[in-house]
Amino acid sequence: MALNYFDQHGHLTDEGIARYAEALRQDAVDKLPSAIVQHIEQCEPCHGQALDLYALIADADYSALGALPAPQATVRRLWVVRAAAAAVFVMLSWLAYRLSVPAPPTPPVVKVETPVDTTSQDSPGA
Repeated sequence: MALNYFDQHGHLTDEGIARYAEALRQDAVDKLPSAIVQHIEQCEPCHGQALDLYALIADADYSALGALPAPQATVRRLWVVRAAAAAVFVMLSWLAYRLSVPAPPTPPVVKVETPVDTTSQDSPGA
């Protein structure tokens, strides 16, 4: 991904100045994009900001911060979050569907009573 290190006025952004100061600290100015190096050489305000930032970070010891987290763990965490969001979306869609579909008409309830056999009790021969 290409970053734009210049603002609308043609000066370096904070990111561009930070990259230059960090390159100075690591003695790796030759690895910077040539546009940043050329601009720093020609622009006094950006050069001053970069040197001020370099003065702040030159003697800083970053070893106490520890190693950066592994990118794989971050990717895995993002996958889990996306899967959970998809599951919630599916459940909410199902619920919305169930609530929007009208219930099928219920058949009328017919009460069936068993007939009473009155002929067997009234017969004279029984």
